[in-house]
Amino acid sequence: MALILLLVFFFYPGQADVMIGGTVGQDGDLRLVLEELQYLRAEVKHIKDDFRKLETDNTNLLQENAKMKQKFETENKHLLQQNTKMKKQIASVQSVNEVLINDVYYIKKENKDLKTKINAIVSNQNQTKRLHNHIKHSNNMTHEQFETNHVMNKRLLLPNVTPTPAAHMLIAFTAILSNDAILGPLQTVEYDKVLTNIGHAYDSRHGHFTAPIHGVYIIAATSCSYDGNVLRTEIVHNGVQVVAMYGADWDMGGHTIFIELNKDDMIWVRHLNEGQQTIHSQAGYLYSSFSGALLSSV
Repeated sequence: MALILLLVFFFYPGQADVMIGGTVGQDGDLRLVLEELQYLRAEVKHIKDDFRKLETDNTNLLQENAKMKQKFETENKHLLQQNTKMKKQIASVQSVNEVLINDVYYIKKENKDLKTKINAIVSNQNQTKRLHNHIKHSNNMTHEQFETNHVMNKRLLLPNVTPTPAAHMLIAFTAILSNDAILGPLQTVEYDKVLTNIGHAYDSRHGHFTAPIHGVYIIAATSCSYDGNVLRTEIVHNGVQVVAMYGADWDMGGHTIFIELNKDDMIWVRHLNEGQQTIHSQAGYLYSSFSGALLSSV
C-alpha cells in the first residue's frame, strides 16, 4: 500500500493529497514517507532551478568567450598590420641609410679631388711666381743687353733691334683623364687632372687649350680604348680636325703635332661623329693625356 501511494504521489501529486487525507489515521509511517517525498520533490525543483541557472550562466560564458575571441582576432590582425607597416618603414630607413652612405662616400671622394685640384692650383701658382721672377730677371737682362747693343749699334751704325717680351713667354700644360668616360658623337674629352698649366692657358672644365699669343706650339694627345671597343678621337683646331687617333681593345691612339696658332685659337680633343664609346683611364693606369707648349712666338 505504501509503495502505491509513493508512486501516486510522485506522478500524480494532486491525487496523492486526497489519498493521504483518507489514510492518515491508518498509517503514521506513510505520512512520514509522503512528507519525505514532498521534501524530495522540492529539492528536485530546486535542483532544476539551479540547473537552468547554470545553463544560463554557461550560455553567457560562451557568448563572452565568443566576444573575447573576436576582440583578440581583431587586435591580432591590427598588430600584424602594424608589424607589416613597421617592416616597410625599417626597409625604407635602411634604403635611405644606404643612399646617405653612398652620398658620404662620393662627398669624401669629391673632397679628395678638390684637395688635389687645390694643391695643383697652389703648385701652378708657385710655378707662375717662379716663372714671373724668371721673366722679370730675363727682362732686366734683356734691357741691359739692349742698352749695350744700342751703344754698340750706334758705334757700328747698325739698325737697332728691340726684343719683344713675347719671345720670353713660357706656356706649357699637361692634363690627364683620371677616370673612364663615355663619349657621345663629337663630345670633348675633358682631361680633368692637371699636372702642369704654366700660363693658365688650359681649361680643365671644358678640356680646351687657348693660345695666349701668336706662335708655334707642340701639341700631343693619347686616348686608350676599352676592352672590346673601338675608339676614334681627333685633335681639332677651332673645331676643324687636324689629326685623328684610333685604338681598339686596350689599344693606345696618339699623335704629336707642331702647329702655328693665332692668339685665342683653340685646340682640344674630341670623339668622332659616331656612336658612344668609352675612353679608358683610371688611378694607377692613367693612359689618356693631353699636352702642349709654346715653342716660339711669331
